[in-house]
Amino acid sequence: MKRISRVMRKVRGEGAFTIVELTMVMIISTIMLSGLVTLVWGAMQSFNSSKDLQAVNDSSRRVLATMNRQIRTALHIDDSNTTNITFAFWADVDDDQGNTADIDTYTNAEWVGFYYDGATHKAMVQVTEPAGGGTTTGTLGSYVTSIDYYYFPAGVIPTGDPYAPTNGYVGTNFNEDIGMVRVVIRLQKNRVRRTFYQDVFLRVLNRTAD
Repeated sequence: MKRISRVMRKVRGEGAFTIVELTMVMIISTIMLSGLVTLVWGAMQSFNSSKDLQAVNDSSRRVLATMNRQIRTALHIDDSNTTNITFAFWADVDDDQGNTADIDTYTNAEWVGFYYDGATHKAMVQVTEPAGGGTTTGTLGSYVTSIDYYYFPAGVIPTGDPYAPTNGYVGTNFNEDIGMVRVVIRLQKNRVRRTFYQDVFLRVLNRTAD
């Protein structure tokens, strides 16, 4: 303490510094600077993590909201293009077909396919218009690392891990047998990782067989 007091007096111009005292000043300054840098770095990390979390949450909301809105209007499920990582169906997602598309004339509606693009880490949707009207591909959300679909007959409640239910439908006649789809999406941006799920209840349950 006495040495520090002498150093402070000399800082105020009350004498010259010795080598030892100069060294002490440098050490104290370095410690203070290191603490300041640590505080600034921590604040920056916290700010960046908050931004990443917001980006992940926003992306998940866009993906799940779009899927929920479109899947629940499905008139017919495309069994040949529906798996645990893809989901395809016919539905009047543009609400532009009037009464021309129903469970018997579902091909008058748009064909919709949801899938995950692993190269770009994006949730994608492909829409084909009826009567050869062309196909468009769009991005639903970014920062996606996987999308899984779990299927359930009407009235069956998922059990087990909510992100990996153990009692899902195991057949291949999705169009005839399922009444609900659980969509599980995993996202990551830098060090922020989150998993979300959405249960989508199909409005049309009396879909016709192929």
